[in-house]
Amino acid sequence: RLDEARRAVAVAQAQRDSARAQTLSVADAGADLAQAQAQLAVAQAASAAARARRAQAEVRAPADARVLLREVEPGQIVQPG
Repeated sequence: RLDEARRAVAVAQAQRDSARAQTLSVADAGADLAQAQAQLAVAQAASAAARARRAQAEVRAPADARVLLREVEPGQIVQPG
């Protein structure tokens, strides 16, 4: 999802840059620029949300340790406690 969000940001930035170039050659391209900037803002928000979800998915130990026993398998749903 983070890669998709990054690609969306890159596409939105390219669209914004294209709209800016069109604005220089066409006086009526202000709406295109505003739309591209809005799409860029949406893509950046999606990228930030994906980074936040990824950060929440990381499991970190409070101290250095070694795992001696694994009581669950990857993919299993677990409860706290």
